[in-house]
Amino acid sequence: MFTKEQEETYLEHGGTKCPKCRSEWVEGDSWNVEYETATQECHCSACGANWYDVYDRVGIQERQ
Repeated sequence: MFTKEQEETYLEHGGTKCPKCRSEWVEGDSWNVEYETATQECHCSACGANWYDVYDRVGIQERQ
């Protein structure tokens, strides 16, 4: 489990650095969408940490 500080730092960097070791070797895998929430499996190739990014629907945008 990540600390609140690790989570906040991860979010401040836009999800581009591992919340555990702060490496930029972050990779995202498959998505799962249920109701109004989407999750994405993520992991760090540097330290092996695993987590889910959680996304909430905030709106829609028309395709051009």
